Amino acid sequence: MTEKKIKYAVFLKWISPQKGILASKTKLAEFVPLVTFDEIKKKTTNGILAVKARIFLPEFTRFAYFLGFKKNGRKQVYLYSDDGEAYLRLLVYAVTRQSIRSEVKANILREIIAKLSYIEVKYWASIYSRYFKEHKTRRALYKPAGAFKKVYGLDE
Repeated sequence: MTEKKIKYAVFLKWISPQKGILASKTKLAEFVPLVTFDEIKKKTTNGILAVKARIFLPEFTRFAYFLGFKKNGRKQVYLYSDDGEAYLRLLVYAVTRQSIRSEVKANILREIIAKLSYIEVKYWASIYSRYFKEHKTRRALYKPAGAFKKVYGLDE
């Protein structure tokens, strides 16, 4: 009997573009925890969707690779990792980043998330997941993301 290894997956899907120069590089990141690698390959996940966030692809993938994620897929791109802590860090980054416009603050956000303790990351990820589960929309995540920015001094 083969052992099914649990993964943490982030599916990157097409989303209607925003206005602007870099609009074609935005994607919708869907965070799905605890799926098997076979489910990822077949694109049939039984995992519960934790959060959706609009991301800027080059910046997001650079941070994901820094956290140890691997890329796979050609048509439907997805990132996966074995590390639960890295998954939570990427989730908190994606949700908070979608409400930040300044590139300087985005760089500070990456530094903050890289230095946060596991308990803090787990707390913010659970807040974001709970809000998304209750409201079923990305826009509902702006309120807790605003709280995150206020706590860590990114709202100034």
